[in-house]
Amino acid sequence: HCILLYSSRFVAINLINEEIVCNDSIGACFGIPKELVWDVKNGALFYYTSSHIFGCSIWEEDRNIWKLLLDKNDFEGALKLTKNNPRNNDLVNQSIAANYIEKKEYMKAAELYAKTNSHFESTIMQFVELDSKYLIEYLTIKLPFYQNNPVQKHLIVMWIIDMYLIGLCRTNNNGDINSSFAKFLRIPLVKKCIETYPSAYYKVIEHYGNGEFLVYTARLLMDYEKIINYHISHNEYFDAFEK
Repeated sequence: HCILLYSSRFVAINLINEEIVCNDSIGACFGIPKELVWDVKNGALFYYTSSHIFGCSIWEEDRNIWKLLLDKNDFEGALKLTKNNPRNNDLVNQSIAANYIEKKEYMKAAELYAKTNSHFESTIMQFVELDSKYLIEYLTIKLPFYQNNPVQKHLIVMWIIDMYLIGLCRTNNNGDINSSFAKFLRIPLVKKCIETYPSAYYKVIEHYGNGEFLVYTARLLMDYEKIINYHISHNEYFDAFEK
């Protein structure tokens, strides 16, 4: 704020939006104000005349300053002012994530959006036309938030698996995708989902003809019968014997 003390008026101006936030007249009966005094210990501002002392009550206006900072893309300042207010802090982080989208920093956006309470469906729509790795990142981080919602949890895991398999088909078993997919399947929550409905997950993997990850998934579940049957059906008898 910019604080101005005149002979008959006290004025405070918000330096962020240049609006006058306090404009108090000082009656002649109180005398002419002599000086502004800042109480460092209590964080309070006063001014006084020869006979009266007045406190300046403009500081509650600061509770909305974070919105002004946000409008100016001063994210660091907005985060600092909302650190003790989870709801407002979440809104600031959503704005930061949206800014990442504008700057085409999609991975940062996906990671941050997943940690906020942004609307699930509308957030997803921002990534569906992009490389699937960004949506996979968002959904993977978001998954634990739905661990007590069986339907949503399984839908997300199925969707992520489907995107990985599509990616492998398109890139002819890209090594990075292979590694990332294997890591995803080892996540305890994901493994538990597959263990609950193994036949449903096997069916998704089989649909893409990805024998490598069918066997990998069966091995994670210690489903040796599935592994043996797969190798026998492909005339891989030696592999079936080994497993």
